[in-house]
Amino acid sequence: MHGVVEYGETSERKDETLPYLMKDLVEVPDEITISPKSSFDLKLLVTMPERMFNGMLAGGITLEEKEEA
Repeated sequence: MHGVVEYGETSERKDETLPYLMKDLVEVPDEITISPKSSFDLKLLVTMPERMFNGMLAGGITLEEKEEA
């Protein structure tokens, strides 16, 4: 992995001690279009958990080019 943190899909089971899953707390658009040589502000809707917990939650966002059919 060359020192890069990877948050992609995994075949490993979820740790039963996780209080929340990021996918349940963050809403993202299914698809966006970014024009060449431009910038884009990606807006995410984050819903804070109802219950407090000790620790922190971490996750990542992966953007990938859509394959043309």
